[in-house]
Amino acid sequence: MVIKPRRARPDSYTKILIHSQGANGSVVFRDSSQSGHVITANGNVQISTGTSKFSPVSMYFDGTGDYLSMPDSDDWNFGSGLLTIDTWAYFLSIDSGGYHTFVVQRESYPTASMQFFYAGASSLLRISYNDTAIISQSWTPSLNTWYHIAFIRGWGGNANDWALTVDGAILGTVATTNPTLGDYAAQLEIGAGFGGSVGGNAFNGYIDELRISKGIARWTSNFTPPTRRY
Repeated sequence: MVIKPRRARPDSYTKILIHSQGANGSVVFRDSSQSGHVITANGNVQISTGTSKFSPVSMYFDGTGDYLSMPDSDDWNFGSGLLTIDTWAYFLSIDSGGYHTFVVQRESYPTASMQFFYAGASSLLRISYNDTAIISQSWTPSLNTWYHIAFIRGWGGNANDWALTVDGAILGTVATTNPTLGDYAAQLEIGAGFGGSVGGNAFNGYIDELRISKGIARWTSNFTPPTRRY
């Protein structure tokens, strides 16, 4: 009998980890972090065998009001600490005049929000705070292609350096002592919600292995993207 090695439990820095597991068409999503946040599927978001990065399935978003949501938590109070948001993304379409949301928390817009998204109109990968870009870098993804995308606070070992990477390669960095990200009284949303519209500016494609890490910069220089599930 072959005994497979047991997968290590996610560390305490991991505040969200969605592996995209389940049967084709399932709308049940599980947070595998130690926090075990309850995830609600909204719209038509579902587990799909359409394509995946590591396993037979991934999360499918049809671009029209599909998103996942989790109740407000102190896990989303990032403050001025180190932070990493990373995921695998596969674009099925890109609206040249729209926005494609990865992660957003929005108490009110534009005065109290944190948003990680791709802007199709300007071909920019961006993370913003209260509708002001913290870091914004030019990038033009191809359709039907898996990309590892990461936002990192703590690049180069400096807590004030923010970076965006694609497939482990740096797109750009910015150094600033501000902002201290707000402690918003709002749910966290994945796949839609950029701007003031719940379910708006939705992502059309597949997302796999989405992870949010609080208090750590997972990478501080160019790196090789993960070759297996976390």
